[in-house]
Amino acid sequence: MSRTSRTTRSTLHLCVLMGLLLVIAAAGCDRSAPGPVASSPPRAGHVTKILVVMEENETVAAYDGMPYLKSLSDRYGKATNYQGVRHPSLGNYLAIVSGQGATTCGLNNNPLPAACRQPGATVFGQALAAGGTAKSYAESMPGNCVATDKTPYAVRHNPWPYFVEESADCVKGNVPLGTTSGGQLVDDVRSGTLPNASMVVPNLDHDAHDGNLKQCDDWLAAWMPVLMSGADFKSGSLVIVVTFDEGIKADQNIPFVVVHPSQSHRVVAGRFDHYALTRLYDDILGVSPLNAAAKAPGLRAAFGL
Repeated sequence: MSRTSRTTRSTLHLCVLMGLLLVIAAAGCDRSAPGPVASSPPRAGHVTKILVVMEENETVAAYDGMPYLKSLSDRYGKATNYQGVRHPSLGNYLAIVSGQGATTCGLNNNPLPAACRQPGATVFGQALAAGGTAKSYAESMPGNCVATDKTPYAVRHNPWPYFVEESADCVKGNVPLGTTSGGQLVDDVRSGTLPNASMVVPNLDHDAHDGNLKQCDDWLAAWMPVLMSGADFKSGSLVIVVTFDEGIKADQNIPFVVVHPSQSHRVVAGRFDHYALTRLYDDILGVSPLNAAAKAPGLRAAFGL
């Protein structure tokens, strides 16, 4: 090798070495930790799961006494003209899970399932028939699919036991809620296995029926961060709805809050009711709308889900 070639190679090696030293020096001068890589919000089209939290007997005026719920409605999304469909409680719960426009009972009273056997399918049964998963979590229920009252558990707020054609599915999927530190709901959140169709039913002390608005709001403030901490919510596959069964007397305009990473200060002014919620279940499940839900306006489209 000639002297000129050796000189050229040495010069190149020196240039490379100096470049590396400059990079190392620059990195050493910046002692701040690297920031997290920004990620895009989960796409709304990923929604494959819906969890509905049911509260009791309040109009939209409840926001004034429930600062946590109001903060959710302001941060995420809400419908301002969402209506219950009847009084008393039971008829509303039956309507939500089945879309039945005219139930055989529950219109003027709240009978137990033994006196109010409902025909047909629920959104839970639809999810299972489509190859998906379904659960309903009831607080203070002493076992699975309990069809009698055990205060503070009230079966009239837990609709699945009323549907006789799905009794076996109810025994498997209608389970005690547990607490924020342990139980079936927390286990499903932590494992990222929340079902495609689910409902959460607080007990009478926490749903604003027997307890006050502060107790109801405090319960939500304890549970909602847990539900939102799991992989289902963070990935955008889960949407959480918080609503009430009915209003007060003639005023049926009730809170309806949609919590999902894609929602930001969204306000939906169109008129909706519980049959639209049935349809929301079905639209997310990808199945045909049940009964009166077939003619209900689409909440999924309204909220861009």
